[in-house]
Amino acid sequence: MKRQFVSFEQYKKKALQDPEIKKSYDDLAEEFKLISDQIALQKQSNNNTAEQ
Repeated sequence: MKRQFVSFEQYKKKALQDPEIKKSYDDLAEEFKLISDQIALQKQSNNNTAEQ
């Protein structure tokens, strides 16, 4: 049996059709946004320090 390639976006779209997975995904969205913002601030801080 040959396996077919599925992109992450295709997999995510299909997985999020499951209400339980969608709820978990949505519940974690705020946490991941905060982490992403912290990383961006840290990178910005490191860039500002390097310029001095």
